[in-house]
Parts: sequence; C-alpha cells; structure tokens
Amino acid sequence: MSISQPQGNIGEQFKWILNHLVLYNIQYFFVLLIGPSIIYLMFSQLDKYPADHKITYRIGNLFLNGYFVLNSIVYASQVILVPKLLSSGLTDQANVWYFGSSTSIVFFINQMGYCFWGLGTIFLFFRLMNEKGMIKYLSIIYLISAILSVVAFIGLILDNKLITSMTLFSGLAQIPIGVMTIIWGLKDNKNKKMNS
Repeated sequence: MSISQPQGNIGEQFKWILNHLVLYNIQYFFVLLIGPSIIYLMFSQLDKYPADHKITYRIGNLFLNGYFVLNSIVYASQVILVPKLLSSGLTDQANVWYFGSSTSIVFFINQMGYCFWGLGTIFLFFRLMNEKGMIKYLSIIYLISAILSVVAFIGLILDNKLITSMTLFSGLAQIPIGVMTIIWGLKDNKNKKMNS
C-alpha cells in the first residue's frame, strides 16, 4: 500500500481513489486478509502449547475476536462503503469513513481493534515467555508489539500523534514474527522427516 497511497489533501486523495478504484480495492482486499492471517498464525503457534490457564486463554480469545470484528469493519468499509459514497458525490460522508483521515470513525475503530489485539496477545503469549526455543522469542516480540498497540490507543485517547503512531511500529514487529515462524516451520518439517 505504501507504494501507491493517495497524496495531497482529502479532496485530492478522493479524486485519486476514484481514478484508481481497481488498485485501491485490490490493496484493501489484501489488507482485509491481515486479521484472519495473523489470527491463524497465532493459533497455529499456540496449538503447540496447550493452555493450562483456561481463563487467560478465553480472555485472550475474546479480545482477538473483538479485534477481528473491528478490523473487518475498518477494511471492508474501505472497499465497499468509501467508493460508493465517493461515486455518489457524498464526500462529507466518505470523509467520516475514510481510513486515510485520522479524524474518521474507522481510524478510531482500527486503533481500538489493535488495542484489543494487543490485550488478547498479552493474555495468550505472556505465559509462553517461560518456554524454551523459538516460541520464547516469538512471545517476546508479540508482547512488544502488543504493548505498542495498547500504547498507540492510549495516544489516540490523549490526542498525542506521536504516541498514536506506535501502531506503525507494532505492525513492523510482525515482520520478524513472520520470518521466525517460517524458519520454525522449516526446522519442524526437517525434524519430522528425519524422525520418520
């Protein structure tokens, strides 16, 4: 998305969206897959370590479900609602739902969703910091990312743009998680082949 983001003021960004609607929709279609992908990744990792603490597992699960719903509303509205409002000439209404505006409803919902993700992640992965191997390091990175997401939401409440921008760093922390998970999966497959 960073390669082809609308530039300029809100009016210019809306013109860009209408002129590049296919690209805009493709981008947000892939962004819409972030929520299900990260949740699938997390539960694939958690499956290897059954939860002894059923209450924390349920609380974490509840927060992740909240994240999934809020995340889906944010990104689906960009594909469905914003283009319809813009093509109908309802720019004021589109501005309320446009993710590129830090004063929009969906910006708030997105930040709240990632706060829920952060809280759910803390409940699910905090216990795994005591494990050995790759899951310990993944858990540490998850917790750093989670704390940054919660802090970013607090920044939004305090109207502090610098603190709110921690969402970006929380997302960037997912890159090493993805790389480490691939390495972990390759090692597991290699060990399974050697043992069979």
